[in-house]
Amino acid sequence: MSELEAGTMTARHAPVVAVEIAIDDENTSRVWWDAAIHEAYAPALDYEAAEIVTQLVHPWEFEDAWGVPEIPMDPPDCRRATVRPELAERIREWAESLPGWRVGPSYAPHPLRFLEIS
Repeated sequence: MSELEAGTMTARHAPVVAVEIAIDDENTSRVWWDAAIHEAYAPALDYEAAEIVTQLVHPWEFEDAWGVPEIPMDPPDCRRATVRPELAERIREWAESLPGWRVGPSYAPHPLRFLEIS
């Protein structure tokens, strides 16, 4: 009897080589975005992490003449970033520390998505 037939075979996962961080458009938590815009340069982030966060967060920082936030339609190359796993973890920890991280709807609970790439 093989390991598979006996049910003793364990799944072997390829190591994570990168993580894609992407904006989740369906999460509309303005609280988190306001905090992220103001905290993108915070000392909690090292230079490398701050560069990625700035790329993701600041293209969304637009207001019309009356101060109403405007979200640009599909700005190029700023809606996602692919980074090393350890950098993604530092960014995730920072993002989770901001108010509004967990207030999204059940189908989009967080403003950013983290997809592991093997």
